[in-house]
Order: sequence, then structure tokens, then C-alpha cells
Amino acid sequence: MMQASRAGIADPVRPVGFYFFLLSILAGLLFLFLVQLPTKWFLTLFAGILFLIISASVRDKKKFYLFFLVSALPIALTKTFLFTKSDIFRSTFGYTVYASMVPLFALYFIWIYRRVFSGVSSPLNFKGLAPFALLFLTVGISALLARSVWSTFDLFELACSVLLFFYIANEIRDFSELRFISILLILLGTFEGLIAIGQYVTGSNLGFGFAGSTEFLTGYVGLMEISRVMGTVGHPNSLAQLFDMLLPFSFAFLIFYPMPTWKKVLTAFAVLIQYIGLSLTYSRGGITCCTLAMSLILFVYFKRRAGAFRGLVTLLSIWTIFAALVLIIPNPIQKGLFRTEGAESAAGRVPLNKVALEVIKSHPFLGLGPNTYVEKVGTYDNTPQQLNRSWNTPVHTLFLLIAGETGIPALVFFLCLLWVVLSPMVGVIGDGRPILLCAALGILIGMLAFLSHCMVDLTLWTHPRLHWFILALGIAVWRMVSRS
Repeated sequence: MMQASRAGIADPVRPVGFYFFLLSILAGLLFLFLVQLPTKWFLTLFAGILFLIISASVRDKKKFYLFFLVSALPIALTKTFLFTKSDIFRSTFGYTVYASMVPLFALYFIWIYRRVFSGVSSPLNFKGLAPFALLFLTVGISALLARSVWSTFDLFELACSVLLFFYIANEIRDFSELRFISILLILLGTFEGLIAIGQYVTGSNLGFGFAGSTEFLTGYVGLMEISRVMGTVGHPNSLAQLFDMLLPFSFAFLIFYPMPTWKKVLTAFAVLIQYIGLSLTYSRGGITCCTLAMSLILFVYFKRRAGAFRGLVTLLSIWTIFAALVLIIPNPIQKGLFRTEGAESAAGRVPLNKVALEVIKSHPFLGLGPNTYVEKVGTYDNTPQQLNRSWNTPVHTLFLLIAGETGIPALVFFLCLLWVVLSPMVGVIGDGRPILLCAALGILIGMLAFLSHCMVDLTLWTHPRLHWFILALGIAVWRMVSRS
């Protein structure tokens, strides 16, 4: 009897061990196959296999993939299908899939599986989707009439952005997930700040060339040459735009979120690292907009504690001391604000804006076509500088670029989307719960800083990057308040 029971216990173990043995043989054969591939494909596929094996052992797979989604947002690691070379500046050179889309597809699979097979579902949230859908439709018609394969490249990127926006707006549903995302965004900004500092100290891109980072862009303060860091995103101004959104978000949590002293110190360190990283980009637009954004958050804090007048006086006092330190003591902020080589670039934005207005007058409804601006804009350049014939770049104002490429209706729908997302944040800020206050304030002020910076710098707005994520997070925050 004892032997029978022992046999009954032992029998089920043998098939399991056999399957693991068979699986290890197959994994070994697969590894030998992968070794024969070129190095980049070997590393990509092998990392993907390890990623799937690890994810299979994680209990909360949603947070696991959210972690990788947020972490990959700033990294310009892509796979481009039908890559097409061009000497003309393009925002997209093919059907490009960003690394962040891989965990997003996994999250969609989990979401669909739970809704279909597990019965775990919640009402879909379509707030903000109507203007986004109209924006996509308008850009699609513009791309169709442009009759250019280049336009379809940008349309594909905007479709990927729709997927990112829709998922985050619907699937960040409770405070624990919002807190998790908030911590990740603060850590993401800190990581980019540390990378920027490391690039500045070592004089290299720290091996992020695979993500689009070149060695350095240079500028000048008088006769002194300065090197502008670019983190993992590939360009100093793009890195500064990333800090536009993340730095005010982190600062809002530092100022308003109740936490133990040691966590306050760590958050203050994170904010400092981000601000240093921003300063080392030497982006005047980024430094100015972020500093003003943080000042606005401080004003909200002082106003709550001492009233509007005393809050304003306190803020002006801090500003006076800060400005004196920046002007007297040599520092990256001073160098960025007084870059001499940037004066010509800044002055060049004015004729670029004038030409964009001429384009909009000639094509007010559907524009020149997405991703075709530089190719077609030369015939509208009647300015004395003729910059569009020598400067291979589109207009450095986001709203003029949208209207010039895809028409005034597209710009209207984009502005409606911003209004639908950001205007409710003002009401959420009045909510008594700290996590909602900090998230709403960080989203609102961060996006205002980003959009202000986009008035003077080029932005690849169609791509599935951090700004679409932040806007979708705003919808999720509003949804939490409306449900409660």
C-alpha cells in the first residue's frame, strides 16, 4: 500500500521532468541557431526570449510590462520597415516601430485576454478620443491627397500614438497603478539626468549610439566651445523637451506629496539631477520653460499657505536670488542662455514662421501633406533670408507645423484634444487626495512647459512618445476623480 502511494506520488513528477528536459534541449538548439545570425539579430532575439521567460514567471504581468513601456518611451531604439533614404529632412524614413511598442502590444494582449476569457472588464473610456479620431482622419485625408509614401510613414506613427493613448487612458484605473506610474516617471527623469551628466563628464554618448545619440552637438559661449548632451533620445532639444514634462511632474510630488523625510530627500535629489541634466542640454527654450513651470508650482504652494499676495512676494524673492546666482556664478544655465552660436538659429525661426504662414494661406484645409513639408516649402519662401533653401528643416513652431503639413482643421482638432485633456486638471488639482493633486498639477504644468518650448523648437509630434503618454495619463486621472 505504501509502495503504491509512493508510486502514485512519484509518477506525475516524471513527465514534468521529461518536459523540462525536452524544453532545455530545444532551448539549446535555438541558442545554437541564433548564434549563426548577425550579432544585432542574435542579441535582439536572445534578449526577447529571455524577456518572455522572465515575464512568464512574474505574477503581476501588467505592471511588469508597464515598467518596460515607460522605461522605453524616451529611447530612440527602433526597427524601420521599408526604410527609404532621403537627403530632405523627414520626421520618419519608413514604417518605424519603437521599442516601447513591444510591451504595449503585450499589454493589449493581456487586456483583450482578460476581457474575452476571464470576464474582467470595465467600461471603455472614450474621453478625448473624438478629437483624436478627427485629427487622425484629417491627417489621413491629407496623406491620401499628398500621394506620397512619405506621408503614409507619419500616418503610421500617428496610428501607433492612438494605440498608446487609448490603452493608457483606459487601463490606468486605480490609485496603486497611478502611484506606480508616477514613481516610474520620476525615476525615468532621474535616469535621463544621470545619463546626461555621465555624457558630459566622460565626453561620450555612453554607448547610446544604438538609440540615435551622436557623440555631441557643439555650441559656443563667446570663443568657448560647449558640448550639448542628448541622453538616450538622440538630440539635446529633444532631451530638453523630455525634461519639460518630467521635471515639473517630479517637482509637484516633491512639493505636495506627503512622504517620510528620507523619501523627500531622494525626491529632491531626483529633481536636482533632472535640472542639472536639463541645464547640460544648453537648451534655452527648455531651461526657460522648465524654470517658469517650477516657479508656477511654487506659487501654487505659497498661495495655499500664505495667500496670493504673500505667495507672489515670496516667489519674486526666490527668483531674485536665483537670477543673481545664475548671472554671477559660472554654470550650465548661464552658458545655455547666452549661447552665441544660437543667436543666428533663434533669429532664423522668424522667417521660418513667415514662410509657414504663407503655406497655411495657400493650403488652409489639408496642408502640404504629413512628412513632406521641407520637400515642398521652398516655393513659398519669399523672405530675404531664403532659409528654406539652405536650412534643411521644417518650421520650429509646433502649431504652425501641424497647420502647414495637415491643415487648419487638424490644428483645431489637436487644440481640442489638448483642451479636453488639460482643462479638467484644474478641477482635479482642487481634489483633497495628494496623489491626484500631484499627478494633475504635474501633468498640467509639465504639458504647458512642453507646449511652450515647442513654440521655438522642432517637435516630431506624430510619434508614439512621452507627450502622448502624459496626455493619456491625464484622461486616466480625470476618470479616477469622476468615478469616485
